[in-house]
Amino acid sequence: MKTYRFGKTYNATQASQFCKTHTLPYRFLAYRDFPELIEGFPNINNVLDFGAGTGASTKHLVDHGYNVVGIDKSPAMIQRARTNFPHIAFFHTDTLKLSFQFDLVFSSFVLFELKTKSDIITYLNQAASSLKEGGIFYAITGSAFLYQRERDWTCFISDYSENSNPTSGSLVKVGLKDVDLGSYDYYWTEEDYKECFEASDLTLVKTHYPLGFNTDPYSWQDEKSFSPFVTFVAQKTP
Repeated sequence: MKTYRFGKTYNATQASQFCKTHTLPYRFLAYRDFPELIEGFPNINNVLDFGAGTGASTKHLVDHGYNVVGIDKSPAMIQRARTNFPHIAFFHTDTLKLSFQFDLVFSSFVLFELKTKSDIITYLNQAASSLKEGGIFYAITGSAFLYQRERDWTCFISDYSENSNPTSGSLVKVGLKDVDLGSYDYYWTEEDYKECFEASDLTLVKTHYPLGFNTDPYSWQDEKSFSPFVTFVAQKTP
């Protein structure tokens, strides 16, 4: 299994590997509750996908009818995203000059790439600086459940020695069953993330753990009782 450590700049071969995750069931579960969670926040039109990778999350947002810009620090990932979805605007972060602020910043599987709480706070503040007053920050990341070795997930493999008694900031490992791909992530708890939000320019308003339903188009396993993800919805307030 090809295992990568998140939080780095990927090459073209690695970017190609990540494209294989676009149609996996876990993305359905991660993104499914987005419309419900932002209901009640009016006037969301312009969206920034902050850490767009190879473009799957950006395409999801475009399909919901938003005007979306995707950015990522990896030129190889951005090039692959442009190839995958040529009708969407993607930019390498070093070249993007924001000419306006966004109504919503979307963050998909980025927070567990960040090595320290200071890095997380910096990222949250960068998101806040890209938002209008009252704008929404929406983040999906791995939950603490994702790395529990006893879990039987539909898509993930978590039974690795790195996941025995992890502590905040330690490296943990997860693999994918249907793709020869895995990653080393940084382990953070809900409490760790809340602490970072409190130290940032964003106010956390919702915390959500999406569970698999019998009505979903996939046969979930432990996802019915434990969520591999946690979603945070925060707001930029004066």
